[in-house]
Amino acid sequence: MNQKEIIFTIQTNLIKLNLIKANLPKLDIKSNGISVLENSKIDCNSENKKCDLEIKYLQVYKGVDFLIKINQNQTKSEFILQKGKYFEKIKINYKTNLKIQINKIGDLVFISNDSQIIFSESKPIIIQNEKLFESSYEITKENNIIFQIQNSIDLENALIIDPEFSTYLGGTDFDQIQSMVIDSDENIISTGNGKSADFPMRNNNFKNYAGTDDVFISKINPTGKNIIWTTFIGSSGMDEGKTIKIDSNSNLIIGGNTQYKTPYDLFPTTLWAYNRSCPDIEKNPFLMTLSSTGNNIIYSTLICNEGNLDFKNLILDENDQIYFIADSSKGCPNYDDDYDDQFFLIVVGIFSSKSNDPLKVTCFGGSDRQYVNDITQIDNEKIVITGYTQSIDFPTTPLVYQHDLNYNFDCFISVLNKENLEMDWSTYFGSPREDYCLSISSSKNGDIWVSGFSDSEDFPVTDDALQPDTTFSGENGIYFKLRNDGKKLLYSSYLPTTVSDKSRIQKILINPEENILIAGKGFPLENYDLDYNKNCFFLKLYPNGSKIMTSVSVGAENIFDFGISKYGGYIFVGDAAAGSLKTTQGSFQETNTGINNGFLVETVNCGEGYYGSIKEGCTICPKGTYSLGKQTTCFECPAGSYSSNEGSSTCSLCPKGTFSNTTKEISKECCLPCLAGTYSTNEGATNCSEQCPKGTFSNTTGAISSETCFDCSAGSYSSQEASTSCLLCPKGTYSDQTKQTSNESCLNCLKGTFSNTTASTKCLQCKLGTYSITEGITSQDDCKECPIGTISLSPDSSVCESCEKGYYAKHSLNKCVKCPRGTYSESSGSTECTKCKPGTYNYLEAQSSSYSCLECGWLKYNDEYGASQCKLCSRNTIPNSNLTKCIKININFLTTSSTFRISFPFFILFITYFSLFFFFYI
Repeated sequence: MNQKEIIFTIQTNLIKLNLIKANLPKLDIKSNGISVLENSKIDCNSENKKCDLEIKYLQVYKGVDFLIKINQNQTKSEFILQKGKYFEKIKINYKTNLKIQINKIGDLVFISNDSQIIFSESKPIIIQNEKLFESSYEITKENNIIFQIQNSIDLENALIIDPEFSTYLGGTDFDQIQSMVIDSDENIISTGNGKSADFPMRNNNFKNYAGTDDVFISKINPTGKNIIWTTFIGSSGMDEGKTIKIDSNSNLIIGGNTQYKTPYDLFPTTLWAYNRSCPDIEKNPFLMTLSSTGNNIIYSTLICNEGNLDFKNLILDENDQIYFIADSSKGCPNYDDDYDDQFFLIVVGIFSSKSNDPLKVTCFGGSDRQYVNDITQIDNEKIVITGYTQSIDFPTTPLVYQHDLNYNFDCFISVLNKENLEMDWSTYFGSPREDYCLSISSSKNGDIWVSGFSDSEDFPVTDDALQPDTTFSGENGIYFKLRNDGKKLLYSSYLPTTVSDKSRIQKILINPEENILIAGKGFPLENYDLDYNKNCFFLKLYPNGSKIMTSVSVGAENIFDFGISKYGGYIFVGDAAAGSLKTTQGSFQETNTGINNGFLVETVNCGEGYYGSIKEGCTICPKGTYSLGKQTTCFECPAGSYSSNEGSSTCSLCPKGTFSNTTKEISKECCLPCLAGTYSTNEGATNCSEQCPKGTFSNTTGAISSETCFDCSAGSYSSQEASTSCLLCPKGTYSDQTKQTSNESCLNCLKGTFSNTTASTKCLQCKLGTYSITEGITSQDDCKECPIGTISLSPDSSVCESCEKGYYAKHSLNKCVKCPRGTYSESSGSTECTKCKPGTYNYLEAQSSSYSCLECGWLKYNDEYGASQCKLCSRNTIPNSNLTKCIKININFLTTSSTFRISFPFFILFITYFSLFFFFYI
């Protein structure tokens, strides 16, 4: 074996059980209760070899043990979780050539190629602090087996996964459970007679074994796996517990018989008992109050008589007053002289251990034999008893259903006033053959139901009888209903059976819903076991008695009592021979170790869509719930599902794109669409956990995939999952990328740019002639105009620059303009150019110095600023000295002496121009 693999073979089929991610286990192996070494060979194949093997794998997961129990050819597994450990860590993988499925009732089944079920694991149940939690298997995609739970559990307490309930209780001799009761914690407390010296004990406070038979009282947890406590109480003679009840203080009221023989050990009584000793006779009743913990006898008394007094049953009223019945072989416990010599009397008594009131007893009967068997009450005012009698003079009242005895033994039904035990009415009931009534119960209106058996083929039945005729000659079960005044038969039927020529209805009970519950020997309708002594039944009938609602078979010899668990299960007790009872693995006692052992069985048998509550019958599951069948309750549809019809065996899953986070939903409309921003790709979602990722959004409800998640556009972002819209980048920012996940993706507009709207994908440029030195501005107004003498060289300028020399700034154009001809600028940042002075000119652009302004040439002048060329002087004129204008020339010729005479100033000017002319032109 490797660190997590367990290998075993069933019917030549190899099965490897793999515990996923488990630890290397330490083994604790026991064979038939004895520890053995690992790798020991244990023979389970011999026909007569008892094979009771228990293998515990310790700490397969931290805080988790794995237990396998093998009994003959059956296996059972359990996980045991320590406090604080959670079952979700457990994953099992089976490697086998068998097909693995989960059947309709939740069992894990292993099926061969020819469709035969080779091996199965029952549907799991989780127990915590003796409380049951419904669970189920689930097969994952990886073919792993995991556990699902329907109810919430407390991690602060340990868990056990997979308890069952069908168990023996006894030792190696003859032991019998005769009565049971269920306490408020669902523990089962039973009593009976035990003869086995090795009867299983727990926390015993009294003598284990005193005589031939002793009374035992045993408290077993709700799963049938543990005895909480067991005690024996008795004398050195034969003792038996016949009835057990719980009073208003949770104490146990026990009634039974003890064999009183001096000077042997006597049955324990308390100091203030009504009787502490009796004459030496075979049987005397005892009444006992025992603490709920089983360790304190609060009160115990004997009921004495001249002859044997055989206790049969008791009931408690609302004041915890005890009404008991018994058969007297001679005389009456009240020592009334009228009965000293009368045999086979019926005894009815009233007793209370809580008051000083004396014991009240009445006795009655005929001149022959009569036996009482059961007692019940009507409306807290009357008590009703039943039994059978051979006496022709048994006391009856006028106008009742049957005033006279029919034959050897007839049933009797007698109604007494609770306060004084005076008879209200009494009647025979029977056929021309022998009839025996064993149990009685009453309906809400006081009508009386009785059960037993009859040897007659002519037992009185009604037209609507479930079984109007006897199926076989001999003993046949009977049940009937008398009107509350005893004057009319309302219903009567034989017990239907196809199995045996014998049947008895040993107990009948009417539940609050008026259903008839009966149990006994023989089995109706289904061939369970042809051996009458190993064949018992339980039936639940509709209120009219003519139709079966539920049938359960139990392989036992007697069912003496049954009860109803809080979960609606039927709990039966009685005795069973070795091998007759089908016990569940893991129960307290899986095999009968003696001649006869007591047994306890809890079961229910309702079909799919129904639950098996005794109070509700096999009731159809309401909308919002489901049942796989054979269940004690309807499970609520888990979150993510619904059932819109009554009687559902499964719940419908919420469709894709919807979810439901509440249980017990009744319609598809309860599946809510996934909110915008979320989606569900699977059916049965309890929440839409799949969300649109950051950077995307969806405004679609009921989405089934991520295809409805759209990328946030440029200029927006979503920083949260499941966004229904994208957030817009604010003014002053921009984002040119899609599917952005943070506001950090919204970048500030750079210097010289701005955005005046949200969700900008780019920023606008400051106009030419303006600039910005700040990032993230939101309007053109935030762009400043360039100072005088500067321009912005581009539309997104963050600075303004001065124009170079020879240029000037023209703001209207945001340009550096060349200084035109006739002008110049000697410094940068000029807003205008300087004009050349008159007498000068400049014929080039973009001049950066005043030296670029030249004087006008020969015979030229310039009388304007900023001239790009000079003007030519007209004829007979010449430029003045500033070259700013032309002046006329004055020439005087002196001819008297035939000489040429020129004025001196003109002469000087003439010489100057002539020299210049000669210089430039020659």
